[in-house]
Amino acid sequence: LGERTVPSHDDDEFDELWKLYPNKKGKTNAFKSYERECKKKKNPAKFEEVKKGLIAYCEYIKATNTEMRFIKNGSTWFNQRCWEDDYTIQNGKNNQTNKKAQPEYELL
Repeated sequence: LGERTVPSHDDDEFDELWKLYPNKKGKTNAFKSYERECKKKKNPAKFEEVKKGLIAYCEYIKATNTEMRFIKNGSTWFNQRCWEDDYTIQNGKNNQTNKKAQPEYELL
């Protein structure tokens, strides 16, 4: 019997994410970042979480009519673990900056 290899996060998984990504720049670096994040021992990236975050980012871009020049390159998005970001949209606008700028009690 040969050595048993640990299944890696292969191209198929990444390719599924890449097909969804709106700004397809830096694919090689994006893949390296994704693979690195999936292999981390502490808080590794999980495919379903990344996909959920990517879908939220795409919905945010569409809802806010973000211009292409302001959409992060794929390599940047994956390198910065942007699937963990908050893409909350309320009343057709992103209130993420407002949430951080104002204490909770002012929002009540």
